[in-house]
Amino acid sequence: MRKITLIGLGILALLSAALPARPDAAAGTFDGLWMATVNDEVLRFRLTVFHDDRDSGEWTTSLTVPRKDWPAIEPDKEFTRKWDKEAGAITFTGKFSANHGSGSFAFAPNAAFADDLAGRLGGRVDDEKMIFFFLGDIDRKYIQDLEQAGFTDISASKLADLAIHRVTIDYIKDLQSIGWRNLSLSKIVEFKIHGITKAYVQELKSQGFGDLSPSDVIEQKIHGITKAYIDEIRSLGYKDMALDDIVAFKIHGIDKAYIEDLAKAGLKSSDADDIVALKIHGITKAYVDDARSMFKDISLDDVIAFKIHGITKAYIDELAKSGFKVTDPDDVVGMKIHGLSGAELSRLRTMGFQDLSQEDALGFKIHGVTAEYIDSIRKAGFPDISAEDLLAFRIHGLTPAYIADVKSLGLSQVTAEDVVGYKIHNLTKEYIASIKAAGFPDLDLEDALSLKIHGVTPEYIGSIRAMGLSTDDIDDILSMKIHGLTREYIDSIKAAGYSQIDIDDALSMKIHGITAAYIKEIQESGLGKVALDDIVSLKIHGIDKAYIDRCRKLLEGKTLTVDRVIRLKIAGID
Repeated sequence: MRKITLIGLGILALLSAALPARPDAAAGTFDGLWMATVNDEVLRFRLTVFHDDRDSGEWTTSLTVPRKDWPAIEPDKEFTRKWDKEAGAITFTGKFSANHGSGSFAFAPNAAFADDLAGRLGGRVDDEKMIFFFLGDIDRKYIQDLEQAGFTDISASKLADLAIHRVTIDYIKDLQSIGWRNLSLSKIVEFKIHGITKAYVQELKSQGFGDLSPSDVIEQKIHGITKAYIDEIRSLGYKDMALDDIVAFKIHGIDKAYIEDLAKAGLKSSDADDIVALKIHGITKAYVDDARSMFKDISLDDVIAFKIHGITKAYIDELAKSGFKVTDPDDVVGMKIHGLSGAELSRLRTMGFQDLSQEDALGFKIHGVTAEYIDSIRKAGFPDISAEDLLAFRIHGLTPAYIADVKSLGLSQVTAEDVVGYKIHNLTKEYIASIKAAGFPDLDLEDALSLKIHGVTPEYIGSIRAMGLSTDDIDDILSMKIHGLTREYIDSIKAAGYSQIDIDDALSMKIHGITAAYIKEIQESGLGKVALDDIVSLKIHGIDKAYIDRCRKLLEGKTLTVDRVIRLKIAGID
C-alpha cells in the first residue's frame, strides 16, 4: 500500500493549500490529508501520510465508513470529528461539499495498547502499523481470537497485512471450516487479496477435482475459473479434463464458441493439448477452412504447422501457378521453411527444369542453386547439366574457374561426375603439375586422382627414391603409399642385412607384417642366412623361433632347412 508519486504529491499540495491549516500534531502522533466521496450508503476516504524524509515520499490507504456511523454532514461547513478505537484515535478536520470532502487528519496511537502489543509481540510496534491496526479493527480480542484459532506465529507485520486487507476473524474461521486447519496467516492474506471466499472454494471442490490445495484454489481464482466455466467446457465433451488443462484453457481464452467453431471446421480432438496448441497459434475456423480448401484431409498437426510457418492459401496458389503441383502438406511446410517462392519455381521451369521434383527444388534453395549459378555452369561447358549434378556441383563448391582449370588439362569431354570427384578430393592443376615434375610427365587424370585420394605427394615420391627404390610405375607408388611403406621401414630392413631390397620385396614384407625384429628372430633360430623370399614364406605360415626350436628337437639333430620347417608346419606337426 506504499507508493511514491510526483503527480500525487502535486495534487495533494494543491489541496492542502485550499484547506484550513492542520492542527499541530502532538508528540507520538502523525498526521496527513484526507479526501472522500459520499453516497447514501457509505463514505469512502483516502488517507495520505507524508514522511519527513523527502526521499521516502508518502503512503496512502483507504477507509470505508458506513453512512450511519458518521454524524450528519453539513455541506461547506468546517468540522472536527474524533474517532476512538482500541488501537488509538484519529481526528478528522475539514469539510464536505456536495458529494465530496477533503481535509487533514491526525492519528494518536493508544499507548496502553501499544505497550500491550510490545509485550505480546516481543518488540515495539511503529506508529504506521498502529494506524493500520486502527483502520483494520485490530484489537486485543482480534489477537486473542487468532490465538484461539491456532495461530502461534503472530507478528506486527502479519497483523498489519491482516489489517490492510481487512481480514476478519469470521473470514478466517470460514476458511478453516473448509478443512484447511493449517492455513498460514500469509496464505489467508493471499486468499483475501484474490477475493477467495468459502463459497468459491466449495464450488470448486464440488467439481470433482479431488483434494484441492490452497495453491490450486488461488491459481483458479487468479485465472477467473468458475463453476460456470467448468460446466461449459465439460458440456463440450471434456468431462474428465484435469484441473491443469482447465487452467490452460482459461489462460488462453478457450471457450465454448471457439471449440464449436473448430468442430464446424472439421477439427475435433479429445486432447486438451491439441486445442490449446490451436489457440496459442491463433488458428480460427476461417484459417482451417482455407487449409481444407487446399488439402481436404489435412490433419490437426499439419494445420498447426501451416500456421506456425505462415502458410496461406495465397502461398499455395502461388506454388500452383508456377506449375508445381503440391499434394503433401509436409512438402509445403518444407518449401515455406526454406523460403521457396512460386516465382523462383517459375524461373527454374523457364530454365528447362520442367520435371523438377520437390526434393530437388528444396535442394536448390537450401544450397543456393540460383538462376545465376545455373547460367554460369552451363556456360562453363555443361549446357545439359541435370538437377542432380547441379546440386552436387553446388554442394562441393564447384565454380566455373575450377571447371576451366580441369579443362585446361586437355580434358574437353570431362563428365559432371568426374569434375565432382576431382573437387571432392581437391585435385588441382597445381597438384598435377607437381606430380609430373616429380618424374611422371605422362600422368593422366585417373592416376592423378588415385594419387590424390591416397595422399601421395611429390615429397613422398622423393622419399621413395631416396631409399634407393627407383620406379616409373604409378601403381608401385600407390601400392607403397597404401601399405604405409616408409623410408624408416626400408632402412630397418636394410640394417637387418638385406641391403639389396627391391620394391616388390619391400611391399611383400610390409604387406605380411615382417619387421626387423622378426628377421632377427629368424636369423637367431639357427637356419643360417635366410633369403627374403623365405622370410616372407615363414611369416605367411606363422613360423617363429619357438616353432623352429621345437622342429629341431623333433628331427633329433638332422639338418634343419627353411623348406623342411615349412612342410612340418603345413603338415600340422607341432
